[in-house]
Amino acid sequence: GLLINCSLNSTKTSEFKIHTDFFAFKPEVLPSDVFLNPTGRDAEDSFTNDIHEAILNKGNQRWIPGAASPDTACRAGRKRKFNETPISHFHPSGGLMRHFTCPIPF
Repeated sequence: GLLINCSLNSTKTSEFKIHTDFFAFKPEVLPSDVFLNPTGRDAEDSFTNDIHEAILNKGNQRWIPGAASPDTACRAGRKRKFNETPISHFHPSGGLMRHFTCPIPF
């Protein structure tokens, strides 16, 4: 998987919290029913729990360097300039949920 860890400076898989803003993995590595029931208190906790056995415990992940927020918010590229990170998450003016989509060009 290609992932971003919200838990800054954490190297223990038990402390990981994986961003749901941006990720990539081969779907066939996960069980077909993996995301049917929430397993955590928020999307990131559930996602991290759900991919733990199939990806994280096996070391089958690569981290996107410099993409995690510099604070505790779990937002890819948050508070970073475009030239400082390969991933940026922003919403242009005109409403946070304009047309119910996230207008981020990845």
